[in-house]
Amino acid sequence: MKIHLKKKSTKWTGLDFRHEDLDLASDFVTRLSSCYRYILENNEEDLVSLDKELNFLDSFIFMMDVRHKISLKISTK
Repeated sequence: MKIHLKKKSTKWTGLDFRHEDLDLASDFVTRLSSCYRYILENNEEDLVSLDKELNFLDSFIFMMDVRHKISLKISTK
């Protein structure tokens, strides 16, 4: 997995969902919930299934794409 940031950012900004982005906002909240659930349910586990890891990664990448838009490129190849 490669992560490339075009500009340095340490703040959680750029998440201003407008009325026309209700579907995107709903998807974002669902995936954020999924990430928190994954962390809470697996924080004391030594091993986690690959399926759970990939689902978490998919949600995380989606949220980073929404947050950073074109300034972040993540490749899982």
